[in-house]
Amino acid sequence: MRIIPTFPLPAVLFPGGKTLLQIFEPRYLSMVKACMKANEGFGVVLADPSASLHDPVEVGQGKSSYQIARYGTLCSIVDFDLGKNGHLQITIQGDAKFHIDALSIADDGLLISEVSMIAAEVSAPVPKGKQHLVELLQTLAQHATIQTLGLELDLINADQVGGRLVELLPHCSEFKQEMLELSDPQQRLEEIEAQLLRLQHE
Repeated sequence: MRIIPTFPLPAVLFPGGKTLLQIFEPRYLSMVKACMKANEGFGVVLADPSASLHDPVEVGQGKSSYQIARYGTLCSIVDFDLGKNGHLQITIQGDAKFHIDALSIADDGLLISEVSMIAAEVSAPVPKGKQHLVELLQTLAQHATIQTLGLELDLINADQVGGRLVELLPHCSEFKQEMLELSDPQQRLEEIEAQLLRLQHE
């Protein structure tokens, strides 16, 4: 069991992935300061009202309540800067998946999760029949916005290729979360391929 501060986001991040966050709320500024001082990470979880989450965690009560996903990713802060708008900008990298077992709310509104860490996926090389997905990832990685993240792409292992594709492609949050909760990298590639075919026919 591990206790970590938790940041709800309208996005899904996989181990090995990176994303940029703007931090301006006092509770999250304090969280980031504490994490950097202790050289520790924090959790990110999906919070998207449009997504139908499987076994979500209810946060708060009444009209102000909302749901977050029970599975998330422990992240570390790998870079920080002050944005042009004066807000703190941090780059986080996903380290490992976790499952929320219990949730509490601190006095300042920060979510505190008791989590069970999930073992890293047993990966394998991307099959020859799925090399077109590797080529797609290479194309996506050439986008200027993606290059600013400084991603170190692993184009060999199925878990990393699948994770980056789910993060970068315009899938709905519900699909992204379902892919995060999968533990089989090969199955994830199959699901991504099927989803791409569905999108082509819509």
